[in-house]
Amino acid sequence: MPFIFLSLFIAPHLLVIAVCLAVFFLVHIALGIYTVVSISLRQAVTPHSMMGRVSASLRVVTYGVTSLGAFVSGFIGAAIGLRMSLFLAGSGFIIALLPIFVSSVIRLRSMPDQEIHI
Repeated sequence: MPFIFLSLFIAPHLLVIAVCLAVFFLVHIALGIYTVVSISLRQAVTPHSMMGRVSASLRVVTYGVTSLGAFVSGFIGAAIGLRMSLFLAGSGFIIALLPIFVSSVIRLRSMPDQEIHI
């Protein structure tokens, strides 16, 4: 969890540090909720015989993209600077949410009893 102290090195004011720390904790709370909900939904819509394959495939893709993102972000940070690369990362997180708002997942009110197509 050394990322929590990143704001101490890039922020000139106490208010900015407080906002960065608050956002850090809120994001991690949201990630915990997201993980529980997404795994529950995946288990509800995936046939039992495919559960292992779906989970393994998702982990391979997630861990692979995370490693690639860390590698690329180092080059971006060196090329355009720390503040601009953090701004781009924040913008990327917001853009990544857009597909959720146009999918049928946002309209679910309870977990489906049978396999559905999302």
